[in-house]
Amino acid sequence: TASYPYFTLIHPDTLEAEKPRPLVFRRTDGQIVDSCGLCPFILLPSGEYMLITRLDRAGAALLGYSVPAGLDAINCRVVSRDCGESWQYAGPVHLEGLEGRVDLWGIYRGNSGRLLAGYDTPHAGIAYSDDEGRSWRHVEIAVEEGLRANEPCIVQLEGNRLMALLRRTLSGESGEETALLAFSDDNGESWTAARSSRRIRM
Repeated sequence: TASYPYFTLIHPDTLEAEKPRPLVFRRTDGQIVDSCGLCPFILLPSGEYMLITRLDRAGAALLGYSVPAGLDAINCRVVSRDCGESWQYAGPVHLEGLEGRVDLWGIYRGNSGRLLAGYDTPHAGIAYSDDEGRSWRHVEIAVEEGLRANEPCIVQLEGNRLMALLRRTLSGESGEETALLAFSDDNGESWTAARSSRRIRM
């Protein structure tokens, strides 16, 4: 049997969630193309829903997308124009210069309107887009030698200042440690080196 991620809407006035629906992604001819991995999501100003999912080699081939040598999957943009009733693939997501598997951790819209998403490859960084997710640039977040940083999430501070919170451990690993923090004053184009928080634990 097929296994799909699920999608639901939460109404802001009541915080009640609608019945979850499977995310079934199709080609323009209606053929289902299974995805794998995470599905970070955002509502665009156009009213479209957009998420990014990962396609294995078989799924990419069905859509005519190529997977670079040495990789087993690519990230792909998927959109819905009918409030999540149907979803269509809208092209691969390229992060030039990154090698190996790239996991994107959530999509956030900053005060400037820029889309931002944390990633790890396993090196952690921030990807950003100025065209509603069609193309992305990225910057790695430096960490002290011997430290590991994973799964960055983004918090908007005053003005164009952003903060990234990063885990020291991978999902499923035991133990709780203080988070790593990095800051940007230019809408995510450059970041300070990550440093340990004194109070935030993850």
